[in-house]
Amino acid sequence: MSHVAADLSHAGARELIPPHVLERVPGCEGGQPPIAVARSSGGSVNTTWRVVTSAGRFVVRLHGEDPAALGIDRTREARLHAAAARADLAPALVYADPGGAFLITELLEGRPWKPGDFADPACLTRIAGTLKVLHSLPPPAVPRFDPAAILRRHVERIVQAEPSAAAELEALLARALAVLNALEGEGRTPCIVHNDLHHSNVIGWERPRLIDWEYAGVADPLFDLACVHAYYPQSARFDRLLLEETGLARAATPESLRLAGWLFVLLAYLWHRSRRISGAAGSGDLEAERELRERL
Repeated sequence: MSHVAADLSHAGARELIPPHVLERVPGCEGGQPPIAVARSSGGSVNTTWRVVTSAGRFVVRLHGEDPAALGIDRTREARLHAAAARADLAPALVYADPGGAFLITELLEGRPWKPGDFADPACLTRIAGTLKVLHSLPPPAVPRFDPAAILRRHVERIVQAEPSAAAELEALLARALAVLNALEGEGRTPCIVHNDLHHSNVIGWERPRLIDWEYAGVADPLFDLACVHAYYPQSARFDRLLLEETGLARAATPESLRLAGWLFVLLAYLWHRSRRISGAAGSGDLEAERELRERL
């Protein structure tokens, strides 16, 4: 932990992390101060803190923005995260606030991934192995991930603020619904999917594990590979490897993956555009929105 982290360990920690949240962290239950606290970099929606106590190292995530507007269901997230943690694919879940305001997990140690890892066949083979195990887990009873509803909600929100965008977005929505129908017709069994395979959410080299399960759902297993496509188009030349190593080669074709990848590009684009009209977007969001639009 840095010097700044040490400075935040006592009164500063309680100013930045509400006391009712801090007391849920193991080692701070009786009002004991943490040993050290540091804010984690990254993340544009939530505020995340690393907290060291006498009981261990933990992550406290304070939630921001309206989760429903972003397609997030906090109860579903907690149940799917817990299922993945039991299979050692995610950090142990310490406490999920029933009201959805915050989440506490153990800190997951390991090498953080970098964007270039998604162009490395050795790395892709490893993350595919993680996904194969994830997709084999029996899913808990949670509402299904509904990309059509999320797409419609984004389009409605944007058009309400920008009526001139209606024709463009309705055409994209119609194409997306056709893609969803085609993918559903291929008959893959819904399973647990992480749905947000950004490099910052992948930890570890030999056996990658996953953090930040906000967008997790029960859905087509191809969606996890589609997410990789959307974030890292350089991975597309390894489509057959990803399909083989995840066990999906008999259930999906590279063309199916290409279509699903386009769908996730659209989801990401509308997510950024929705945040812009709400006033929550930063400069990085604006650049990401522009780049994603060029790929549609």
